[in-house]
Amino acid sequence: MKKRVKKSAAKVTAPAKAKKSPAKVIAPADVLLTCRQVAAWLQISPSVLVRMRQSNVLPYLRISHSSSNGRVRYMREDVEAFLAAAKARAAKATQSAAETETAA
Repeated sequence: MKKRVKKSAAKVTAPAKAKKSPAKVIAPADVLLTCRQVAAWLQISPSVLVRMRQSNVLPYLRISHSSSNGRVRYMREDVEAFLAAAKARAAKATQSAAETETAA
């Protein structure tokens, strides 16, 4: 036969939680962007972004212990600088095309 064990009526309280020191935040989450985020922002496919990375058009960070297959992240300021440079090149090309047209 099984013996019945009487549970005591004493209240069990959880141990007091130790205060944790706040974690150090190196950068906000929106500073480092994934390949998909950057590709969507630039309105290009991820494979085009990979080719841009391989040809050193856009700087990137490899986040991993292994340099061969680590996760790639892009810094928001690098993408913004890339866009600003692209806009400047487009404006310059448009201006020189307009000058060539008026000279002819």
